[in-house]
Amino acid sequence: MLRNILTVTTIIGLAFVSPSLANANETMELPLNTKRNIESAEAAIKAGDKDAFDSALDNLREQQESLESQSKAKPNQFVSEENIKQAGEYAENVSQTIKDLKSEWKTSQVAAPTNKEPNLADYYSEDYVRPTAPYYDPELTGSDAWFDAIDLSFEILAGIFNPSSPEGYTGSEVAATPSTRTLGDISVDKRGSIFALNTELRMPLGEIPNAMPNIMPNIFPNLYENNRKPNYWDIAFGLDIQRAEVNDVQRTYNTGGRDLLLVGVGAGPNPSGFVVPAANSTVTDITYDAEYDYNRYRFALGKTLDMPNNEDDIQIRPFGGLEYGDFDSWQTFSGVTNGGTLPFMYMTTVRNDFIAPFFGVELSARPKALSSALQVPVELSSSLRYAYAFNNARGSDMLDVTGFTPGKAKISNDDHTHDISAEIGITIFPDAPFSVMLGGQYENIGNIPDVRRIGSAPSELSFDDAHTFSGILRTTFSF
Repeated sequence: MLRNILTVTTIIGLAFVSPSLANANETMELPLNTKRNIESAEAAIKAGDKDAFDSALDNLREQQESLESQSKAKPNQFVSEENIKQAGEYAENVSQTIKDLKSEWKTSQVAAPTNKEPNLADYYSEDYVRPTAPYYDPELTGSDAWFDAIDLSFEILAGIFNPSSPEGYTGSEVAATPSTRTLGDISVDKRGSIFALNTELRMPLGEIPNAMPNIMPNIFPNLYENNRKPNYWDIAFGLDIQRAEVNDVQRTYNTGGRDLLLVGVGAGPNPSGFVVPAANSTVTDITYDAEYDYNRYRFALGKTLDMPNNEDDIQIRPFGGLEYGDFDSWQTFSGVTNGGTLPFMYMTTVRNDFIAPFFGVELSARPKALSSALQVPVELSSSLRYAYAFNNARGSDMLDVTGFTPGKAKISNDDHTHDISAEIGITIFPDAPFSVMLGGQYENIGNIPDVRRIGSAPSELSFDDAHTFSGILRTTFSF
């Protein structure tokens, strides 16, 4: 009996590695039940009948389990050690045959997909085919020929905003001794909060000519040919609207017996600023406020790559593009000195228009074990992006002391800066028409304006970094 099973298993292994099942049958007569299983599997692949395909695979798995059990037996008068060894080898052959069948099934689904929505049970099947890549039905025309091709996402981001700007306010010196002068004595806490509303529209390049056949010619045929290829190009358009706010309040600051310097901005009737004698140099009611409004408009081109022979549906999407941004900022620092009789305020406003080419990579995976454990289909994702900004910042820096004409200096900076961001997340129901992603993001923003004042010359505008740590809630609509 064992020899018969081994013979059948050998035939099964050879039949599936043979270029043609029909050719294998010409030289080897398979038992009726095995032949039916093979024919059922092949028919199911051609018809796209997953239930029939699963049934055929289950029969093969039963044979594999039987052989594995026999490979663990001990030699006796009926079973030789050689037969036991062969049973283990044939069990491996059956295992490989099942993998080949599964691969053939997946290939058939990529080559000729349907628009059938997967049900919840499908997500937990080891044979589940990820339908993320858009596909085209040649029997239809126009935009209806594409299924689940376009993703429209909306994102809410909130977190911590932490500029590294080192410059403080005011200064001090020993009376009439400039060599003892220090600047930026009052340091403020510039940590605050950031909030953003972001949106992105992403579609395959093939969607454009098929949606508008009479307007857009097929100028990129090599980028989206062969219907639903595992690797495909896409374009994306995005808009980010962000606001960061900072507020710091301090009760008093004492110069320690030194004169207080209200350092000037290098312009106006009192360009060097004002000196308050040590006897009245204490500063009270100190308030610092800052707002940063950040809008970014971007265009990107990406290519999704399916990793071969992976069980967790791993995809990599390198991308690159160009973004334009406008950045408006307001910073005010105020206090009262000279025994509570002299209010003063610094105000800095900056407008920065910048263009930034960027590139990066996205990585996603769908561990079946995790989806099964959570009883919800999920996708894990991460991304890394780098941008190099060409800035064009213009603004003003003002010192306003009560009773005196304000001094106002023009400031500007065209330096280039760097922006780096990283993101991780988990998406629930990634293939559904509506999905939700929860995640986190770190970003290093390189063009945060900061001003240095020395009094003897106009204020200088520079760029400093800000580190943001944020939580993300993203919803995506697929249509």
